[in-house]
Amino acid sequence: MNTRLCRWLPFLLLGLFPPAWGESRPAEVLRDIHARRDAGQTLRVEGAPASVRIGRDSLRFTVTTDRDGYLYVLMAGSDGRQLTQLLPNAVDADNRLQAGKPLTLPRSTWRFRAAGPAGEDHLLVMVSPEPRDFSHLLTGRVGPFRTLDAPSRRERGIRIAQDIAGCAGSVCAYGAALFSVREAP
Repeated sequence: MNTRLCRWLPFLLLGLFPPAWGESRPAEVLRDIHARRDAGQTLRVEGAPASVRIGRDSLRFTVTTDRDGYLYVLMAGSDGRQLTQLLPNAVDADNRLQAGKPLTLPRSTWRFRAAGPAGEDHLLVMVSPEPRDFSHLLTGRVGPFRTLDAPSRRERGIRIAQDIAGCAGSVCAYGAALFSVREAP
């Protein structure tokens, strides 16, 4: 075995280096944002399916929080390269969420149908006490949704996580929940 590889193998096995050496995958960015949340804020996501069928099923879930705020839904797609902001979007910009009042997404004005490829979608639901603007980060568009095409460089991925989180410290003033949905043929 190559001695250079042997030296780096323990780090790879521990997951300390992202795939493709120096790239940050969108799912890693979402995990980092989730880790910085205010764990004292209650945010529940219910009714999300464990799996959806590509081209047939639409994603649907209900969000409830214990604080008023602004709701953001970000998805790291099953392709492992794209980060998409599902809410707010060009069709549904109303992202206000009232404490204790369940909100089912998507609303009747839009749908989010499983489009593949087969694999795991990772979704971050975030409630912030103040409005946030990610337009400087998510500059692409797919339909009504803002996107960031990745893979991006590791440094950019970390900056994206910090910019979305809106803080430089280890815990920030937002609630967040992270869940996954499998896309199947």
